Amino acid sequence: MISTLFFALQLSVHAVPSVFENDLARRDVIAGLEGVSISEGCQTTLKSLLSSPAATCLNIPGTIAIFSTVSNSSWIPPTNTWLSDFCGKDDCTSDQITSTLNTVIDGCSAEFNQLGVTRDYVIQQAVDNFSTAKSALCLRDSSNSNALCAITTLQKLETALGGQPLTPTVVSQNYQLLLANDYALAKEIACTPCVSAAFALVRSAIPQEYISLVDSFVGSQCGVDFTSLPTGSIAVVTGSAAVNAAQATAQGSAGFSSASLSIFTPILFALGTAAFAAFSML
Repeated sequence: MISTLFFALQLSVHAVPSVFENDLARRDVIAGLEGVSISEGCQTTLKSLLSSPAATCLNIPGTIAIFSTVSNSSWIPPTNTWLSDFCGKDDCTSDQITSTLNTVIDGCSAEFNQLGVTRDYVIQQAVDNFSTAKSALCLRDSSNSNALCAITTLQKLETALGGQPLTPTVVSQNYQLLLANDYALAKEIACTPCVSAAFALVRSAIPQEYISLVDSFVGSQCGVDFTSLPTGSIAVVTGSAAVNAAQATAQGSAGFSSASLSIFTPILFALGTAAFAAFSML
């Protein structure tokens, strides 16, 4: 199921010019996420990935718990659990990524065709950028009880959106709070050493023609020194260290609710909401 993340990433790459140049487009996309759905055939294909070659290295079973939460259930706790396993596993091989994506593209052809990109392009981008994306997700902050940066950022987002359990619906209904007062809350959440460290990692994956545009936008929102924020306490975690970081994060957020799970919420909806929520914070 996590393979659909690469579909979302491709959408993000092709949306970069319009997103930065048209604020209204960004707002419309966020508000429209509630209508995103996945065909029955595609859902069947995604579920079949539980037995795919990449099931272990992607922790695909854990994605069911993350992206299938029922309403009023925060998806932060299962995401923390998923990251613990995902970051602790060896990287997926090129063959595993290729095989998994071919399965998804074949089974989700209608969804894939909407992207306007080729199969070879998506697979090559996934193979080339998997390790970088994983590193950005698996950052730990030793100055914050060794908690995972991705989870503490989501917790800040949850608080900023009113303290309700963080769900795709809550994000789509309350994202305006992040945009108010010249993105004041968004900047508070996103302009941190954790996000700076993640941006430094993924910047290399941004198409060259968009680098200056992205750098200009990030600088205008978080300051020209954003990429120079002290990040010495932040490091990529693997193996048992990833498990310990997830445990530290969970202990530091005991007040967050546990998720009640269902396997019927479309994963792309959740992924798209999460990706766009994070993007809007910049």
